[in-house]
Amino acid sequence: MEREVRRKIVHMLLGVVFVLLVYFGVFEGIHFVLLFFIGIIISWLCRHFYVPVFSPMLEIFERPEEIRTFPGKGAITFVAGCGLAVLLFSKLAALTGIMVLSLADAASLIVGKFFGRLVHPLNPNKHLEGLIAGFVFGVPAAMVFLPTIRAFIVAAFAALVETMNIRFGSLRIDDNLSVPLATGLITTLLLLVH
Repeated sequence: MEREVRRKIVHMLLGVVFVLLVYFGVFEGIHFVLLFFIGIIISWLCRHFYVPVFSPMLEIFERPEEIRTFPGKGAITFVAGCGLAVLLFSKLAALTGIMVLSLADAASLIVGKFFGRLVHPLNPNKHLEGLIAGFVFGVPAAMVFLPTIRAFIVAAFAALVETMNIRFGSLRIDDNLSVPLATGLITTLLLLVH
């Protein structure tokens, strides 16, 4: 339980840092691409060798099964999702996507995993309480960049996507990818409607 909470606290803090870096023009798409490839290299090294700083961090934050198979998977997919949002959408849509991913996804997992009782009808591995928490935290996250009604729509859409089990053939799409992309897309569509 403590490990998951630690992971999600880092998830939220990293997301807010990314939002600030993108907002103030310090980070662009290329920076996320570089971070992604650096993360892949560090992951490979950690899987085969002890790497000072990174290996101990994995012991504190990473799920044990992912240390063996894909060390740093959560951080790498998080960077990839944020980077894709920045590369594909307007700055406003990308920032909304990253902010919603940072807060709503963390709240959804923590509440669903530790307090969830009602099984989600679209995904038996998740809970309705997580869906509600994702929405409740997604609204203020989206309101940082959007008016209230649009923030409610974006948060509802993001919470639904986060709890779905999206697959591309046999490959499961990580919610660190699906949430910022879905949020960026719905935000873009809403911005087209005046």
